[in-house]
Amino acid sequence: MPKQNPYKPKFGYDMRVKPPQDDKVKQRGEQICEWEGCNQKAPHKAPRSRNNVHDYQWFCLAHAREFNRSWNFFDGWSDDEVRSYQKDASTGHRPTWKMGDGAPGAERPTVDEAEDPLGLFERTRGRQQTRSPERKLPKKVENAFTVLGLEPPASTKVIKARYKDLVKKFHPDANHGEKGFEERLKRIIEAYQNLKSAGFC
Repeated sequence: MPKQNPYKPKFGYDMRVKPPQDDKVKQRGEQICEWEGCNQKAPHKAPRSRNNVHDYQWFCLAHAREFNRSWNFFDGWSDDEVRSYQKDASTGHRPTWKMGDGAPGAERPTVDEAEDPLGLFERTRGRQQTRSPERKLPKKVENAFTVLGLEPPASTKVIKARYKDLVKKFHPDANHGEKGFEERLKRIIEAYQNLKSAGFC
């Protein structure tokens, strides 16, 4: 009994992912060069026009090089047209608009107006204008504000100004080298560093 060909189509068409042998041969360049007067094998493809770059013509190596030397996609275009095309190419020549604006002329719905079939916005509906509770600060940051004598949250400018004043006030040189002031200065510097690490200044 002859062995059955496992690749023979059983359903009227070839379901294999790999291309048929005829296509493989064609891809390797079994077609003839389309350059006028040439009969060499043509493994190199080139676009027929800039309007359809996926419609190919086939050339031998020598004529592919000749074609590439003379090919200019932007032939006949002005500098402004070329720049405009290059700019649009970054978005795939699709229309764009600023982030967050939505489609041109469209108004973005609020959470209360938006459709919510899955109930994702249930907890926030009707509370858009309410202010979220203040985030509790870490103990280290709270202590730092206390050492500097400030109420959180203070601006970077205020923190830096207070730090500068306290360093001048408690620096040992300004206090005849007294140990108590030196310890206080260490705590001030540590507090400032903690606020800096936490992103307050």
